[in-house]
Amino acid sequence: MEQKQKFTIETATTWALIIAAAALPVFFIPLGSFPFVFTKSMFFVVFGVGALMLYILTRLRRGSIIIPPLTIIGALWLVPISLLISSAFSSSSFTDNFFGSQLDSTTTGFVLIGVLVATVFALAFRKKEQFVTLAKALFFGYGAVLLLQLILLILSFGLLSSFGVSVPGTASVLGSMSDLAVFFGGGVIALLVTLQTIALSKKWRLSVYGALILSLFFLVLANFTLVWIALGIFALALFIQGMLKQGTDTSENLEGVKALYSTQEAPLGGEHNAKRMSTQSLILSLSVLALSLIFVIGGNTLGNVIAQSAGTDQALVRPSWKATLSIAQNVYKENPLVGTGPHTFAQEWLQFKPQKINTSPFWNIDFITGVGYLPTIVAVTGFVGALAWVLFFLAYLVFGFRALVLSRAKGTLFSLSITSFLIGIYLWGITIVYVPSVTLLALAFMAVGVFVATLRFGSNETKEWGIFFARSPRIGFAIVFFLTLVLLASIVALFFVGERYIGAVYLGRATQEAQQGNFDSARRHLARAVQLVPRDSEYRLSVALDQNDLTKVLNDTSLSKEEAQNSFQKLLATSVQNAILATQLDPNNYQNWMTLGNVYQSVVPLGIDGSYKNAKTAYERAQKLNPNNPQILLVQAQLEIAQKNNDAARELLNKAIAMKRDYVPAIFLLSQLEVQEGNTKEALASAEAAAFFQPNDQNVLLQVALLRQATGDIQGAIAVLERIVRINPSFANARYLLASLYANTGNLDAAREQLQAIADLSEENAKAVASQLQDLRDGKNPFPKPSEFNGSTPVAN
Repeated sequence: MEQKQKFTIETATTWALIIAAAALPVFFIPLGSFPFVFTKSMFFVVFGVGALMLYILTRLRRGSIIIPPLTIIGALWLVPISLLISSAFSSSSFTDNFFGSQLDSTTTGFVLIGVLVATVFALAFRKKEQFVTLAKALFFGYGAVLLLQLILLILSFGLLSSFGVSVPGTASVLGSMSDLAVFFGGGVIALLVTLQTIALSKKWRLSVYGALILSLFFLVLANFTLVWIALGIFALALFIQGMLKQGTDTSENLEGVKALYSTQEAPLGGEHNAKRMSTQSLILSLSVLALSLIFVIGGNTLGNVIAQSAGTDQALVRPSWKATLSIAQNVYKENPLVGTGPHTFAQEWLQFKPQKINTSPFWNIDFITGVGYLPTIVAVTGFVGALAWVLFFLAYLVFGFRALVLSRAKGTLFSLSITSFLIGIYLWGITIVYVPSVTLLALAFMAVGVFVATLRFGSNETKEWGIFFARSPRIGFAIVFFLTLVLLASIVALFFVGERYIGAVYLGRATQEAQQGNFDSARRHLARAVQLVPRDSEYRLSVALDQNDLTKVLNDTSLSKEEAQNSFQKLLATSVQNAILATQLDPNNYQNWMTLGNVYQSVVPLGIDGSYKNAKTAYERAQKLNPNNPQILLVQAQLEIAQKNNDAARELLNKAIAMKRDYVPAIFLLSQLEVQEGNTKEALASAEAAAFFQPNDQNVLLQVALLRQATGDIQGAIAVLERIVRINPSFANARYLLASLYANTGNLDAAREQLQAIADLSEENAKAVASQLQDLRDGKNPFPKPSEFNGSTPVAN
């Protein structure tokens, strides 16, 4: 009977890694104030860094380090080293490059944590029992994701809507349906390999079949063509391998090959006939291949119909390859060696995004990544970063294939080895054309670590080397000193990341409270967030709260003039200070300068000294950081109009329209500006241009109607007003204007119908139009001539 293993620091190390791998996909905190992505990152950091600390304590106690082949891990370490070099020469702050706002996946810190966890996996897993436990835990964790996702899908049909529980069809424990599809795609590959390489007991085999079927079901609902393509390629490879295996002769001269694919043990229980197992895996691989082909070909037809019916269709918005390469080209032109630094793609996007983007619906989206994860990082880290990734992939593919060909591992060990290798290829390959979640990236790093750990069982030759530093005082001192520094650095890292996570939770809570109108509570939570980690986003929220208080003071009639003035001055000073602090914390974020400009612009009408000049300076700084955004030009034009500088405003509006031909707010404002200056024909041209781009915008159409009336085109104005009331039958002002034009053209019956419709909307409106309605019934025209009508109405919409 096998003796139960005692719980030690060494076993705690492996258990921390097992929990990190198995529970990360399913772990989340279902509260809005807890940031979903950062919570998963924090989980990964706690268990990953915790495992590193436990491993160091174990090695310090034993006085030795046993290592597997480290070529692949060594190549992987080139990646964070290259990011650190790029960060050192970046114009952005090192903190932003390292942590980002919430330990973002493109930061140096996240990549470093991933590589550390991969390294600990490679070093800590040395026993067969550890791999068996890992395999079981991964399967149970995968099953938990399937079960939770199934529950979310069932709830999305509104079964608990009567209890106020509403779950969208796109709800996912991984964050998005696309990420879920990538995850289940990897799961299908792992399950197929398991069925092909391990003889399972009936209970385990049925469980694997069930997980496989349910995974394919969710892949159909997610309808992510990229995953179907990848899955089809892997299924084809497994089918070919199965065909070769099916026809393999079991004669003596092929005994070695047979041993590579067969197993003499079944750690998960039971043995089955090899030929039967090969046939079953062959059929499964062919079925998955066929299903992949169907949804690759029919993804835009059959796939969309199924996803839309289930409510699981989700748009994937990201820059194209061409746009991403354009950003990379500009970055390499300026900083070819080290780029602009990790996590700076968003800044470079604003500087160099193609002008053509302004003609798309996504013109105002500040993309923080490109078409894929790897292109995003390579685009901003120069040749140093690109070379590091290339060397890692070459080492992983070359040494990985070589190790598998020479492998003599069997059963679970061989299955886990080939599975981890293939999952690594799959996930890292996906990152070239997609930006996966932190969960998927963490699993990609862990897959590399697990694969390297299995290489110690790769052949009959020894695959482990030992450093016994306890036997050598000189070497021992250096290694103990280094390990102690790493241990202390791990503690510091946990503290800093934890501090930022708690600050993010407080910021989330403050945002929630502000949205619900609980401003005092929002300020308390925000103060705690600022106290932990001051960030520009926190100060921008502070400014929004200050502006709300300023509005309250201006509208508070209970305050004396002196009290209102003192309160207003204090709040304005605080608001300006918070906005300035935001710009100081991140001077490269245009939103901080826009916030500062908005604060000053809000008091320009009050004639406060310096407000116009300071607002203009802040907006100009924002424009330099985001030169291709017409919205900033529009805001600058509004500032000039407030300052009575109509010529400057007109110039800015024309620039905004040139930048985005269909930018209706700028076109509409230009029309209003022309009206103010009496340029009716120019105003009409602008308004009709706006109506062309937004034919259902009621306010734009009303402006066109008024201007057509002003230029004498009464029938044209009537046509536009008739369109407005068809779009919105409750638009009382449009009906009133239409009634006046009907009456002045002699159509009193039509005018009476419009006024009656207005009266039917509310009692207040009925009273307002009662006398005019009676005149129309008496055959009289109660309206002034169109040339004398100024557009004002006595009714309320």
